Parts: sequence; C-alpha cells; structure tokens
Amino acid sequence: MQHVRNGRLYLIPASAETRGHGTTGIARFWAEQLWAFLDAAPHRAM
Repeated sequence: MQHVRNGRLYLIPASAETRGHGTTGIARFWAEQLWAFLDAAPHRAM
C-alpha cells in the first residue's frame, strides 16, 4: 500500500465465519468500509 496514494488496507481476521479467499465475496465483512469510501468520494453534478 506504500505506492497507492491515500490507500488503505483492510485486513479481515480469520475466524470460524471466514472462508479463506472466499471471504472477499461475503459483503458483511467489508460493506461498512465500502460505504465509508463512497461517502468520502467526491460527488460530481450530472
């Protein structure tokens, strides 16, 4: 992430509810971070 300006790493800790790489397809683990990113993104008029 050193080379990505304003980049953030979101690490999902392993647990009984995670499924390895398949966890990326389970939105409940990362949806809150996605909404925060979208809220912070600049809005442009259409």
